[in-house]
Amino acid sequence: MPQPDSIRLPIGLSFLLAFCCALSALGQALDHSFESRLSPLVYSDIRFQMVQIPMPDGVKLSAAIWRPNVDQEKFPVILVATPYNKLREINIEDANFFVPRGYVYVAYDLRGRYDSEGQAYLYGKKDGEDLNVMQTWVASQPWSTGKIGMYGGSYLGFIQWEGALFRNPNLIALIPQVSPDDHYDNVYPSGAFQLSNSLDFLWFCCGGRTNEPIEVMIWQKWYEHLPLRDDAAWAGVPNTILWRDLISHPNRDDYWPGPGERIAPGQNGPGKYDQIRVPTFNISGWYDQVSQATINNFAGMVKYGPANLRTAHKLLMGPWSHSTLFRTNVGELTFPNQAAPNGNAWRLRWFDLWIKNLKNGFNSEAPVYIYVMGSDVWRNECEWPLHRTQYRKFFLHSDGRANSSLGDGSLDEQAPGQREPADRFSYDPAHAVPTLGGNVAMHPPHAGPYDQSAIELRSDVLVYTTPVLTEDVEVTGPVILHLFASTDRTDTDFTGKLVDVYPNGYSKILLEGIIRGRHAQSFRTEELLTPNRVYDFYVDLWSTSNTFIKGHRIRLEVSSSNFPKYDRNPNTGHKFGEDAEFLIAHQTVYHAPANASYLLLPVIPAGSKPCQGSTRASASAPSRAH
Repeated sequence: MPQPDSIRLPIGLSFLLAFCCALSALGQALDHSFESRLSPLVYSDIRFQMVQIPMPDGVKLSAAIWRPNVDQEKFPVILVATPYNKLREINIEDANFFVPRGYVYVAYDLRGRYDSEGQAYLYGKKDGEDLNVMQTWVASQPWSTGKIGMYGGSYLGFIQWEGALFRNPNLIALIPQVSPDDHYDNVYPSGAFQLSNSLDFLWFCCGGRTNEPIEVMIWQKWYEHLPLRDDAAWAGVPNTILWRDLISHPNRDDYWPGPGERIAPGQNGPGKYDQIRVPTFNISGWYDQVSQATINNFAGMVKYGPANLRTAHKLLMGPWSHSTLFRTNVGELTFPNQAAPNGNAWRLRWFDLWIKNLKNGFNSEAPVYIYVMGSDVWRNECEWPLHRTQYRKFFLHSDGRANSSLGDGSLDEQAPGQREPADRFSYDPAHAVPTLGGNVAMHPPHAGPYDQSAIELRSDVLVYTTPVLTEDVEVTGPVILHLFASTDRTDTDFTGKLVDVYPNGYSKILLEGIIRGRHAQSFRTEELLTPNRVYDFYVDLWSTSNTFIKGHRIRLEVSSSNFPKYDRNPNTGHKFGEDAEFLIAHQTVYHAPANASYLLLPVIPAGSKPCQGSTRASASAPSRAH
C-alpha cells in the first residue's frame, strides 16, 4: 500500500493581524500563553461523595460529587450528564483537574443507566427534563454558587442542548463537543440510515443498563443482517423498543429531538436555537461523524440564537475523529504535536470567563479556530463559512470510462463544451463498497484519514481526478457535489468522496457524503424516483479544511454505497427496514452541457488574511442555487 508523504511541519508561525467587529484574529499555531492566566491550583484536598437525587416522578438518579474539602465556601459547578458511567476514568481525571482550580465537579448517570433508577431511552424526552431538575438541585446545595457550566461529547454534548431548552436560570455556559444538531441527521444523514453508528450506540451504550463490551460482538455479521427491523432482536439487545422506534421513523417528523432542523438537502431551518440563552463553545474534528452537525450548532446559534449572545459563541475544529479529540494520532496518520492542544485548558478558559467572570481575553478573540490540514497550521477566523471564500466549480469529465482509478475520469474547472458520453456502473448491494476511513464510527474502528487506493480499483466506483497541482490550493468550508444522474430503480443511493492524492499515489480520504433517492427533495416526506429520469442530486460532503499541496491532485469518487457506515439501499423502493432481498441498480452519471455534474469547492484565495472582508457567521452550506 502506498504510504503518505511525511506530515509537513508548520509553514508559518504568524500572519498579519486583521480586525473585524472589534475582534482580532491571528493566523498561526494556537497561542498557549493564556494557560498562565487560568484559575490556579489552590485546593489540594478533595471531598468525594455519592448521592441519590429524586426526580418529580419518584425515580432517583445517582450522582458523584467531587469538591474542594473546605467549609463555608461556595464554588461554581461543572455538571456532566452521562449514559456511560459517572465513575468512568475520564470523569475522575477531569474532576482532579477542575476541582483543585476552584470548581465542584458533578457527574450523574442518566435515567436507567448504571446506578440510576428508571428505564433508559436514548435521546428521549426525559433527558432534558431530568437535567433541568438536576441543575436546580445542584444550584441549591450549600457548596454551590448557583452557577453551572456543562461540557461533554457526543450524547453528553447533545443532552446539553436538550437541557438548555428549559432555560434554567442557573445554567451559565455550555461546551457541546462532537454534538449532533438534529437527531434525525444523526441517525439518517441525508436520508440514509447510519447503520454502524446506530448499532454501536445500541450495543455499547443504550440497549441495556450498562455498557456492553464491544469485543464480544461479531460486528460484520450484525452489519449484514437483514431485515434491519430485526437487528436488535437478532443480537439479543434488551431494549428493542428503541430500535423499533428508530427504524419506524425514516422521515424527519416530530419524533426527532435536537436544536437543529434538517428540512431538505442543502436546507436547514431555524430550529430551536432562539430558545437557548447561554453561550456555547462548540468543539469537533474534521473526521468526526457529527462534524457538520457541530458546525451547524455554532452557525445556528450565531444566526438564530438570542441577539445579545450571537457574538459570544465559539467554534474549534481540529483534524480529529469522534474519539480522538485533542490527539495527534488519527486514522493512519500522525499530525504534528501542535494539532493536539490541551483540551482541558481550553475548557477551563471558557468556564473561567463565563462562570467565574475572569477577564482572560477569550471573549476578545475571533470566534472560529480551525486547523488547516496539509499546511498544518491553526487559524483564528471571524466567521463560518469564511467570507473570503471563492466557491469554484470543478466539473466531471470522461469519455464514458471513469470506472476506477484506471479509467479516464478527470476533474477541472472547464465546463463541458460538447456532449460527453455518460459514465455507467452497476450497484449491487450484495457487493457494496466497503467503508474505510472518513467520518465514521464502526468496528473494528476505521475513522479518519485512510488510503482509498484499493477501493478506487473497483469498477462500481467512478473516479475523477485533477491534473497535478502547480500551486497549493486551500479548500476550507462546505463541499457540495451536484450530481446529474439517473437509475433504473425507484430508489437508490449516490455517494461522493473527496480525496487528496499524494505524489506517491496515496489517496487520503477527506470527506464523504450520500443522498438517498427517496429523500432527494425532502427529509420530511418520501418521493420515489422515476426510473431513467435525470435528477440533480445534491450530495452534501460536509466541511473540511485542507491544503492540497503543490504536486498533489484533487480527486472525487462517485458510487452508490459506503457500507457499513450506511445501510445498503436494497433498490426496491419498499418500506424502510423491511427488505431481506436486494435488486441491482444500473446507474448513469452525466456530464454534458445540459447536465454538467460538478464538485463545488470552497477555495480560499492565496495570500488572503483571516477575517478579510468578514461578516458574522452565516449558514453552514451554500444554497442549492450555486
